[in-house]
Amino acid sequence: MPQDLYQTLGVDRTATPDAIKKAYRRLAKDLHPDRNPGDDASQERFKKVGAAYDVLSDAERRKLYDEFGDESLRVGFDEQQARAARAWQGRGGPRFGGGFGGFGDGGFVDLSELFGAGGGFGGGRGGPVRGPDVSAELELPFLDAARGGIHTLSLGSGPVRVRIPAGTEDGDRVRIPGHGGPGRGAPGDLIVTVRVRPDARFRAEGRDLVVPLVVTVPEAILGAKVPVETLDGAVVVTVPPGSSSGRRMRLAGRGMPGRKGLPAGDLYVEIRIVLPEIPVGDDRAARAAELLAGLYRGDPRET
Repeated sequence: MPQDLYQTLGVDRTATPDAIKKAYRRLAKDLHPDRNPGDDASQERFKKVGAAYDVLSDAERRKLYDEFGDESLRVGFDEQQARAARAWQGRGGPRFGGGFGGFGDGGFVDLSELFGAGGGFGGGRGGPVRGPDVSAELELPFLDAARGGIHTLSLGSGPVRVRIPAGTEDGDRVRIPGHGGPGRGAPGDLIVTVRVRPDARFRAEGRDLVVPLVVTVPEAILGAKVPVETLDGAVVVTVPPGSSSGRRMRLAGRGMPGRKGLPAGDLYVEIRIVLPEIPVGDDRAARAAELLAGLYRGDPRET
């Protein structure tokens, strides 16, 4: 049995959008594959958390989920048909065993008999019936998904151009009307699920991004202006004097683009200090190390 989406995020059904967002960010950070290499259970839960947030962060999808439960998550779900089925059941029709959020505990009814062979409620077997929806997957590099754009999906019926919104995350779905299966009337829709390949530079923490910035020892000690890569190209950041490895600098609004009513995330530049390559027999490094050692006050491991 699928887990309740609210339970997946660890929030109440009355949780505010802000509480849902905070819960997702916390879980996504803790379960991120970069923090749990080789842990299949964490990676699977990471995917489930993302899928739950995708539904509960969308006001309309959350409303449907609250009303119809897991049935609303099925590809091609039609709320009007679902409500019509509920009304029909209330007028004395047979009860559903597993659909529409627990409409009853009686016998099972084949929805194709109720709605017509193609899903058109009330159309009868001779009237116009909308064609079925068709599912497909589109795999994209992280930067392509984050920046958005038009991509081509190859199907058996030929290529289809898909417009991907900026800020798309793994598991997001895009509906393309009229590119599904044929019917006795209008064709169905094509439902494209986007699969995002991780990026070697950018690490996602919810809608925020983290990018490493390599600096030299002198730059870390004295400070420097260093270029760093963002989704919109390189920008110059100021490394404060005395920066240690792991220090983060925040670039507001430079993370994942805003969508679904959420603002853009932030970009965190994470300092990584690199040591110079020292030739064998060169004692300058030893002299420099001795000089630096004298500048520490107390044991840095106790701070």
